[in-house]
Amino acid sequence: MMSNGGVKTSYSANDLKGMQYEVVVEIMEKDGFTNITVKADDGGFFNSQEEGEVIKVTIDGSSFSADSVEAADSPVLIVYKE
Repeated sequence: MMSNGGVKTSYSANDLKGMQYEVVVEIMEKDGFTNITVKADDGGFFNSQEEGEVIKVTIDGSSFSADSVEAADSPVLIVYKE
């Protein structure tokens, strides 16, 4: 955690795509995020992800870059292929 109460992301949203969702939860928790929601989705017909792989990750509804600084309690949404 940074002095202003923010936390820094280790990966970008794109980096996390395709990882197993459990790993992404661990990464975000280790980065210091406290408000994490995990949601299963079929990903649509053209989605190539395997079961359990992350389709998208957002912080406060938006994509993010590696080393972004966000509030620790910002809502993190991890969507994975069911």
